[in-house]
Amino acid sequence: MTMNIDSFKASFDNLAKPTLFHVSGLGADRNIEFLCKAAQIPASTIGVIEVPFRGRKIKQPGDRTYIEWTITILNDNDFSLRTYFENWQNDINSPEANLGPNSAEAVKQDAFVTHLDSEDKTIAQYQLVGCWPSEVSAIELNSDSVDTIEEFTVTFQYDYHQRTL
Repeated sequence: MTMNIDSFKASFDNLAKPTLFHVSGLGADRNIEFLCKAAQIPASTIGVIEVPFRGRKIKQPGDRTYIEWTITILNDNDFSLRTYFENWQNDINSPEANLGPNSAEAVKQDAFVTHLDSEDKTIAQYQLVGCWPSEVSAIELNSDSVDTIEEFTVTFQYDYHQRTL
């Protein structure tokens, strides 16, 4: 087949758009689906084990590492999600008593990142298993900020992820 401009343009018919997604789970209410401004399809890395052989290094696959996952949240006047994530961190480690649960599993929740097409149909979904918030970022306050909405990030650690669709 000869490549021409029409066949080149036709190859771009069905591209995914990064704006079509939602985040759910994490024990949060539906507000997270609407107030989550940004997320990622999670990343993972497989390490390399170098085995020496007669002056060469033979590379073998090592262990898989799951990279921390961060979402950006639009803050509402009720601080609904901010309060939720702060309380979740308090359940993990109480600020006053410096105590937490007897089981780490008691404070873990699953998250779902769903990628949509232009007709609002799911084209991919990832489940992040065993999430917990390791950081709730600062909210920057600035009298020079106009025409903006407050936002903050939440960084999660998790056990592993899997594609469910």
